[in-house]
Amino acid sequence: MNHNKRKENGFPQKKKRKYNESKYLDIVNVIMYLNHLESLGGRLLVSKGYLQLYLRFLSEHTKINTTNIPLIVKSITDEIHIAYRNYLMDRFNKNEINRVTLRRYLKAANNFVQFLFDNKIILHKLKIEPPNILRTKVRKLPPILELFNKYLDESSLYPTVLLKHAKVFYEYISPLLPKDEFNNVQFEYLSKQQVLLYEDYLSKRILNEEIIKPTATRMLTAVKHFLVFLQIQKVISFKYEIPLYLRKNSKRSNEYINQAKIQHFLETIVRRSQNVYRDLSIILLLVDLGCRPIEISSIKIQDVSFTESTVLLFSKKSGQRKMKISDSVMGVLRQYWDERKKRDYLEGTSLFVNPDGTPIKASNISNIFTRYRSPEDKLNNINAKSLRHTYITNALDNGNDFNKVSKAAGHKQWVSTLYYVYRSKNRMIKNTLPFDPLQMIKGGQNANPERAQD
Repeated sequence: MNHNKRKENGFPQKKKRKYNESKYLDIVNVIMYLNHLESLGGRLLVSKGYLQLYLRFLSEHTKINTTNIPLIVKSITDEIHIAYRNYLMDRFNKNEINRVTLRRYLKAANNFVQFLFDNKIILHKLKIEPPNILRTKVRKLPPILELFNKYLDESSLYPTVLLKHAKVFYEYISPLLPKDEFNNVQFEYLSKQQVLLYEDYLSKRILNEEIIKPTATRMLTAVKHFLVFLQIQKVISFKYEIPLYLRKNSKRSNEYINQAKIQHFLETIVRRSQNVYRDLSIILLLVDLGCRPIEISSIKIQDVSFTESTVLLFSKKSGQRKMKISDSVMGVLRQYWDERKKRDYLEGTSLFVNPDGTPIKASNISNIFTRYRSPEDKLNNINAKSLRHTYITNALDNGNDFNKVSKAAGHKQWVSTLYYVYRSKNRMIKNTLPFDPLQMIKGGQNANPERAQD
């Protein structure tokens, strides 16, 4: 072959690599097979990218051409699953994939095989057991709270709500009590004076307008039930009643988070998150717009105007409304969008997506709060709901028009907005960030480049 023929404009041309179906998966066959599976009526919760690798591995392992995927699928055995796990572990040890990607590859394979079994495409149920490096310890309740939860179930006393507030009391009181040889808190040493300290703690939060009195009442109601349980178990002997000055009933809560605590939470995200711009954009939009998590997860790419700094929000509860985004928050959102455009595999119409390209859900947003809250943040109850309450309270305190605030919050009934008017008019907190989030990111990345692995 004439060497000159391989040149064009003076540059040598690369040889075309021969297509090898056993090594390079025919994506058309995969898509056709996936469409066939979805036509069966079930929902296939598997990312195509992760599934391609799994099917390619099966093809190479079974020596079956990828044009016959049904035959490949029917040849799946426990031995192949073990070999696939070992293959992924080898790639992980070579730093070709990280821990999160490893977990997703294994999950995709397991979900795929489960779908095949549920639809009777394969007759044997298989599962790839995760390696030890992916085994996470289940966060169990302390033994005393486990028993309390069982007591609530048997007594039909709203276990979810009461247990939630009992956990807060446990976290506050446990450092004040001795522990046994198994590191269990010894509640037999609990005194009434220590419970009064918890009352003082809640009273200070009310004075700082972090919570309102009805919220404190509910929290102390959980404490009362917990102490009654301890009495029944003969752990303590004193009785407890909620003081009159902390009693007030209300159908709704309205917890307030000040700017210093919000900024502390944002700084934690900057230090630990692997998806800094995405997670920070989500939380800042909750702070800046006072919207709901479901509205954040519903934002489409076309809903955001980067030139006008606006976003369309939609939910079944509130309908659609157009909101203005502050410059500082818009700067972070632009950084996220620029970063996402560089990742070709992140397709779809949703603005916020998971690392595998699937649209983010409201539950994923809740996980951001769970993952990055410090023990102090847990006591302060920083979550999407408290940020929404903070936004509405600030908007009213700043003297904004009542009807405009109600519309911005997505309240169909003005009575819902009126609930927030009780706030002190002397507190005039601006509804803008007193710091530059982009500078915070740069400082956080320089100070601590480590990121959370999950």
